[in-house]
Amino acid sequence: MQAIVHYGAPGWDGLQVMEMEEQRPQAGQVKVRLKAAGLNGLPDHGTFASTVVVPAENVEPKPAYLTWEEAGVLPLAALTAYRALVTRAQVAKGQPY
Repeated sequence: MQAIVHYGAPGWDGLQVMEMEEQRPQAGQVKVRLKAAGLNGLPDHGTFASTVVVPAENVEPKPAYLTWEEAGVLPLAALTAYRALVTRAQVAKGQPY
């Protein structure tokens, strides 16, 4: 399977198309064929790959009212909010507003 992998250099310069070994799901995992994704898998398993293996509890069906493009971008909005609050602002549980 071919996948775009971030390897070696930082930023866009580190992106390479590489041949990756097809991932096989283990117990409690499922293999998902992707129709739309901004980022999937881990950097060492490929990014923008056609399939990804993930824990089964992380998989939900796409709501019928969303297009594939809309469903594909939702995790990006959540990750952006998480990184802004937890990584950058370092907001912690129990911290006063």
